[in-house]
Amino acid sequence: MTLTPAILIAEDDPRLLVALRCLLRAKLCDYAIIATICGEEMLPILESRPVALVITDYGLPGLNGLEFAAEIKARSPQTPVILISGESLADEGQASPSIDGFLQKPFSIEHLLSLAQSALERSKAHKQAA
Repeated sequence: MTLTPAILIAEDDPRLLVALRCLLRAKLCDYAIIATICGEEMLPILESRPVALVITDYGLPGLNGLEFAAEIKARSPQTPVILISGESLADEGQASPSIDGFLQKPFSIEHLLSLAQSALERSKAHKQAA
């Protein structure tokens, strides 16, 4: 039995976490949506199931979003990571090889979905080419 590819969401604001989980479940039905407040809890999932995308907040407890993204890329280099931040980290996030997309809060649902769908398409294309 193969597991459905997952989209992982790490966000320390519980209300935003629930909203993102509900939105992505409604719009990206082909994926299991797994959400948590702490990114470090997600790391074992990368070894136990296929992960198509990670969306992470910068201000997580424990590892921050950039550190979490670097850990993801060390375990699964092809997994795209979108970083969300309320701070202006666009330059740092875009310069990081661990980040495939950046959203600054507040962001629109359309922008989030556009970045997510683009990252998922690139991920699929990369896996088909491999």
